[in-house]
Amino acid sequence: MFKFYKKKKVKRNRESGFTLVEVLTVATIIGILATMAVVSMRGGRRVAFETRAIAAVKNIAENEIMYYQRYYQYGTWRQLVQEGDLIDPGYDNSDDLDTPFDTPIANMYSCRVFVTYEGQAFTAVAYPRANMIWHMRTFAVMSDGSLINSDDHPDFFLTEFIIAG
Repeated sequence: MFKFYKKKKVKRNRESGFTLVEVLTVATIIGILATMAVVSMRGGRRVAFETRAIAAVKNIAENEIMYYQRYYQYGTWRQLVQEGDLIDPGYDNSDDLDTPFDTPIANMYSCRVFVTYEGQAFTAVAYPRANMIWHMRTFAVMSDGSLINSDDHPDFFLTEFIIAG
């Protein structure tokens, strides 16, 4: 009546590996992750440069306060340097590093000190030297100790400062 047949095992001849779609998907994901890493690293470097610039202008502001305690007026950059102990040894110049002997105050930034004619107010400013590349902000510390940046107060940095002495 009933005949039982044994099922034959069929061997599939399948090669193991990845399809083209799988490979392209993984390559796309790796490319996206690499792009995100590069962008975040660049932002981190910008923040590091800005932090160093803020520290530099705050240090200059503290030195101005010490100068004021000695002479009852704030000093220009030249006066702070001549005082001998008010400028860090690494802060040799306040210019844009246009000679080989200039030392950067804050990497990627130039610092300046602006003093009123009466010597009763000052502004220490850190200007980015590579603003177009890194989109870095300009920072200033005022004689009252306030710290401002060019994103929050763009009009302030468009004004002309009067440099005494």
